Amino acid sequence: MRLADALGMAADEVVALVGGGGKTTAMFRLAREMAGAGGSAITTTTTHISDDILPALRKAGVSEDQIEQMLVGNPRVIFEVRKPGSA
Repeated sequence: MRLADALGMAADEVVALVGGGGKTTAMFRLAREMAGAGGSAITTTTTHISDDILPALRKAGVSEDQIEQMLVGNPRVIFEVRKPGSA
């Protein structure tokens, strides 16, 4: 059985996974299922960001302001819902 079917997902749904263990695996499985059915999926994970990615960015000289922009500012611009007619 497809995981998407077990969850009762429609093709146009937005899904967030929380909890312990298996989120990344489930996320990529759902993405493969949706793509295999002719749909599309955007996936991202926070796995290892704090332990691996942030220290590597800082070591490479990326500033805290730049990290803030990557983690907060950019997603806000992409996902923020704007009212029609607002800039």
